[in-house]
Amino acid sequence: MKKKFFLFTIYLVGMAIMAFGQKKKDAFNNRYPYPVFKTLESFENEVILDTWKANDGELSLSELHAKDGKSSLEWKWKKGSVITVNNPAFLKEAGKARNGGMMLWLYSPKEVDGAFHFVFKDTEGNVQFEFDYLGNFDGWRGSWMSFRTDLGYKGKKELASMEVHAPNNIEEGVIYFDMVNYVKKVMTKNESSYQWQKPKSNGFAWGTYRWSQYEVPEPTQKSVTKEQIADFAEITKRFEHWILGSNAFAGQKQYELRSNANAKYIKSNVKKFDKLNIVRHPDGRITGASLFSRHSPYAPAYTYVGQDVLENMPLALALDYKINGNKASLDKLLLLLDHLYDQGWAEGSGMETLDHLTNRVVGYVYALYLCKDELKKAGALEREMRTLDWMVTFNQCFTEDEYEITADAMRTRLMFRLVRVLIMDDSPEKVMYMSAVRNYIQKSLRVSPGFADTIKPDFMGYHHRGVYANGYAPNGFHNASIAVYLLSKTQFAIEEKYHGNLRQAALAQRIIAHRYHTPFSVGGRLSNHAPLIGEFPTYVYLAYSGWKGQEVDTEMSGVAVRLWDEKDQDFSVLFGRAGANISYFNTLGSMELMLQLLKDYPEKEAIPSGFYDKPYAGLAVKRKDNWMVSMKGYSQYIYDFESGGKENRYGRYISYGHMQILAGDKGGHKENGYALDKGWDWNRWAGTTTVNLPLDLLLCEKYTKKEKKNDVQSKHRNFSKKTFMGALSLDDENGMFAMELEDKVFQKKFEAKKSAFFFDNEIILLGSNISNVANTTNKVETTLFQNELSLQRQDLMVNGKKITQSEYTFEGQEENVFLSDPYGNSYIVPNSGQLKVSKQAQESRNVSNKKATSGNYAVAWLDHGVAPENESYEYMVLVQQPHSVAKSYTKKLPYKVIQKDAQAHVIYHKVKDTYGLSIFDPSLQLENEYFASVSAPVMLMIEKENKEKINLSLCDPDFRRPHYKTTKLPDSEVFEPSKMQKVQLKLNGGWELDKDYGFVKVIERNKSNTVLEFECVDAQSYAVGLKKSDKKVVN
Repeated sequence: MKKKFFLFTIYLVGMAIMAFGQKKKDAFNNRYPYPVFKTLESFENEVILDTWKANDGELSLSELHAKDGKSSLEWKWKKGSVITVNNPAFLKEAGKARNGGMMLWLYSPKEVDGAFHFVFKDTEGNVQFEFDYLGNFDGWRGSWMSFRTDLGYKGKKELASMEVHAPNNIEEGVIYFDMVNYVKKVMTKNESSYQWQKPKSNGFAWGTYRWSQYEVPEPTQKSVTKEQIADFAEITKRFEHWILGSNAFAGQKQYELRSNANAKYIKSNVKKFDKLNIVRHPDGRITGASLFSRHSPYAPAYTYVGQDVLENMPLALALDYKINGNKASLDKLLLLLDHLYDQGWAEGSGMETLDHLTNRVVGYVYALYLCKDELKKAGALEREMRTLDWMVTFNQCFTEDEYEITADAMRTRLMFRLVRVLIMDDSPEKVMYMSAVRNYIQKSLRVSPGFADTIKPDFMGYHHRGVYANGYAPNGFHNASIAVYLLSKTQFAIEEKYHGNLRQAALAQRIIAHRYHTPFSVGGRLSNHAPLIGEFPTYVYLAYSGWKGQEVDTEMSGVAVRLWDEKDQDFSVLFGRAGANISYFNTLGSMELMLQLLKDYPEKEAIPSGFYDKPYAGLAVKRKDNWMVSMKGYSQYIYDFESGGKENRYGRYISYGHMQILAGDKGGHKENGYALDKGWDWNRWAGTTTVNLPLDLLLCEKYTKKEKKNDVQSKHRNFSKKTFMGALSLDDENGMFAMELEDKVFQKKFEAKKSAFFFDNEIILLGSNISNVANTTNKVETTLFQNELSLQRQDLMVNGKKITQSEYTFEGQEENVFLSDPYGNSYIVPNSGQLKVSKQAQESRNVSNKKATSGNYAVAWLDHGVAPENESYEYMVLVQQPHSVAKSYTKKLPYKVIQKDAQAHVIYHKVKDTYGLSIFDPSLQLENEYFASVSAPVMLMIEKENKEKINLSLCDPDFRRPHYKTTKLPDSEVFEPSKMQKVQLKLNGGWELDKDYGFVKVIERNKSNTVLEFECVDAQSYAVGLKKSDKKVVN
């Protein structure tokens, strides 16, 4: 009997704990994987009324409004009413935690011109901190507060109770509480709102509240001119055509694919509306799916207001109404907007956090434009415009202050703000707003120094403090090109300077891409390395924007025509795309503009050819015929790699001198042996010198303190302390790359000096001072190539022999070895004692899910052994040259290595009569017919044109900016520019400049020597022509 009584008692206690501390598990078990729900105050059971007490008014559970579950706590308050919550579960623990705080949602049926006063007391009844929460809202409002950081709690006294005081200036009212949660950690990305402001800042980086307080100026015009009315009409006409098209190409294959995709997009997203279960009740209330922002910890159990709703659903409903005439979709859109407002998507609302949320609202913005007349008729437009201004921080456009405009902002808010203006009726205010947006767009298209986004002095695109040649920056250029097109040839057109910057950025993007494919090393963490497919319309919009008096920019149309290939399976995917994803690109009108341009301007550009240095990317690019070679490093100014989530988790070595060859008409990564999903060895990227590690040690993944304290493997975007890394262009055709490799993050001291000299199809690669003495376990290697063996690509050639067997190994002895990879590139390895070659199956892991993968590969590498000290290498690559050609090189190399040590790498190309020098130490003493000395570490190439003339190019690769360990640098340093340094180069003999270059002058000359002084900045290449001279110049 006693045993039964004991078990029954345990059962009752357990049931009481469940009812008190959390929701009933059978009703909400889907949420329990998310720990934040376990500390939630439950308003699903009247047990909560035992701890929540009101001295006046009425407290009860209500199903009229609920953010979580079925009910919330309704408080019908009166002036002087106070709710007291004594010893609520988890308040004590939250108070003890360093980052502890409170999360809550409040619902108000109508705005109240007063404040709810929250008071937190200790066990002795003393006030520890207090704050006001304004009642100036209707609908839901969510906030997070850190007890210490936001509310001033000192943490010395234990928290025991919370009080909520009703407004003292109003007789009575009602408010609803839900999702009150005392947590041990409040995210720092909580947002200021109209109801409550963070005391130490005006909101997170989005700055929503701060910009809402910015005073909007008054229009300077009293009326709109006829010209402005005409320009607004033209912009509107272009914009509506861009979205909706005109059906002019109906029946044409590409247009029909886009049209069909658009129809499917509309249908699928209209259908998703029903899943929100939105109901407008007879009393005017709206209920439906609870919506949360992207970074809310509750969102995974409910519905993301951004990705799940705002990004596509409103747009699909608007398109269904505008294209298909479906009035039911308009009604759904109006209901959806009311539900969004009720859920807290409103002016002044913080939605707990707006962090990155407004990156996911594109469908909402465009839907407002498409249905602006209907919204105005329904009385909802003004409300939504206020919401839009708040969410996209429109007031920022009015300031002349300096601030960073990121690639994220370019691909989102840039067009959102322009669309906001296009919604307006013609008025002096609209003119003012359009001018402000124009200024904002121009600011986004400026060339930014330092680590700031987006366009850099070499016209590469930045995000996350480094180069981002897919995703972010190209998306930003694409979005900006739409705006430039829409405003072109009107009085609101973007000024030539900024328009020109965008042109150069677009041209640079196509320079570093072989057809559509950019190198792995410049894509950040993202896996889409064919960005010129999705961003192809950029060139179409820029073409139609005109340039310097041209109605159509034929340089841009030439790029577009060259890239257009409807037979290419990858490119043709573009035709069948529709809808939005962060940005809205794939419209019906976009396809019409593409087809019209191809019809009217069919001439294509030649495939780019030459050598290109991109110092802000740490990138060298060599293009010739139908191939491209890139080489990438990292330094004090260029980070090593980016990882995040499940992306690029094994990509640590991508900037350790990676040399990637892309060739052929198809020209993609897989078509050139890069099958990252099939047994790829993440240690072996061609050209890199790396420590060969087990994948568990190579993995970049966040670890908890419990798993591994201070684990370095979660680190990415690391800088070294080496300033010598970059590329040099000699004559726009040939050049060099060099870097001092240093890794003190993952290895105690791993370093090497690396150089590559590019001449036509030849690349001469040198390495020296390769050391990793602290690691006595793992080998150090330099990879020549790693190629997946597809059915079409099985040929591996070694010393004239085709390797047909499925498994093969080769080790060099000391002789010169020549070999060819399966993709048409050949290699010469003098003194090949370190060379190893294999052809066999490989096992690896998938970068996203870490599952095992396998594939067959041909691999060649130089084995520097375990714990090497001052090891070196030398080899030569013959790009897209057959094995028969490689054999001839073994008899007589076209170059000579003059020096290869800690001071310098120096080669002489006999055929080109050209010297290439990586001068790491400026104290270098070298017997050379031209070079005498230099005042700083530089890259230098000297080409003899004839007896009387030489061509010379110099690069000081040091940007001379502050050093940081990672990209987490102070905002004040983001715009820190490269500092100019004067570099003096002494040459043997008397020389004079063949023309005035501006950046260089002769400061001393006699028969024996000439001293040139270069003004070096931004790690640029400075190429000059020199002719013999005996005219004396005295410094």
